[in-house]
Amino acid sequence: FLGHLLTNALGQSPSPWPLLQGQIRCDQLDLDHLAMRNVAAAVSVEGNTVTISTFDAAALGGTLQGSGRMVLESNGPHWRMKIRASDVRAPVTAALFAEKWGSGSMSADVDLSMSGITAEDLAGSATGDFSFTWQNGSLPAAADATEPELGRFDRWTAKGTIAKSELTLASGGMTRAGRTNAVRGLITFDRALNLTLETRRGSEKITGTLVQPAFTGAPAPE
Repeated sequence: FLGHLLTNALGQSPSPWPLLQGQIRCDQLDLDHLAMRNVAAAVSVEGNTVTISTFDAAALGGTLQGSGRMVLESNGPHWRMKIRASDVRAPVTAALFAEKWGSGSMSADVDLSMSGITAEDLAGSATGDFSFTWQNGSLPAAADATEPELGRFDRWTAKGTIAKSELTLASGGMTRAGRTNAVRGLITFDRALNLTLETRRGSEKITGTLVQPAFTGAPAPE
């Protein structure tokens, strides 16, 4: 439906959009590798704007909720989206990228502005804010890690910004055995890591990727 509207609007002889408002419900909706079940959305179309007032679905072992708006301007579509993921499973989320990250469950809130139609355009233009909590999780141990326990945590929280295909972690930290150590740095959309974990014994660098992180620095976790 949305693809048909965009095709018409961006064509040589764009068709006017009809005034529409209603509910969309389906048992399953697949967006590339993301399978969503029990999908329900409230959608309206007016002028050059498509508004998704509410969106709910079961996905990734948890739930997704969202709202947003797409405005078609002379230089293409512009998107503003708010997305909440609750209790999604880390292994299932990693499988979207044919990867293995570790264990645990995740919840996240994302507020995004984007422009374009293709995945590359959307990712390259994405800016906004995020927060996440990763519970009872782990990162795969690097093959040469002297302290594999560094990759395990009771909770990892973060807040930050999104720009230039990167997440900048500005606050938050990893909690283990009642102690929280600050984590700052970058995670790219390609899941590359450039993080610093602060402990009482010094700074621990986490580089590599979510698939194969590398730990260097402090000799033991806090």
